[in-house]
Amino acid sequence: MTLSEKQINIFKKRANNIINNSKRDFKKLNYNLKLETAFGLSASFARNNLTFINSFKKFPLLSYFVQDPYRWNILNYIIYFSAKKEVIYLEKLKRYIKKSDRHIEKILNDCFKNKSFIVLDPQDKELNNKKIINIRPSEKLMKEFYSHNIEKYKKNIKLIKRFKFA
Repeated sequence: MTLSEKQINIFKKRANNIINNSKRDFKKLNYNLKLETAFGLSASFARNNLTFINSFKKFPLLSYFVQDPYRWNILNYIIYFSAKKEVIYLEKLKRYIKKSDRHIEKILNDCFKNKSFIVLDPQDKELNNKKIINIRPSEKLMKEFYSHNIEKYKKNIKLIKRFKFA
């Protein structure tokens, strides 16, 4: 079955609209997106995203967090504040995660049970309020977090080189 000239024109117009609407984004990379590379680039981006999701099968602790965007945010806030040596606790998380208290508490309890998170005293200060528990990522979780991100960025570097973004 061959496409009619009308169908071909619709596809060309659509492709040109997509490219023209994306030019500003690609200009930031100093990259001139052309129709010849757009389909390959789209397929590569999609494959990277699918690989990203599938890669969590290798990281059992991290796989828990990708089931829900709130879990993913909790994970990243806890790692972020931990890396900055700031105290992170339930009430502080609630300010950043716009979800019910019960939902956040359930996620934290799950993470304590599966040993993704642990409780540690703050590194640089003494807590006066003994009700505050300082939440930190476990060593095993951090190993998975590093491994996953290194894998992800290596794939992104390959994509950047393949399409000569840099």
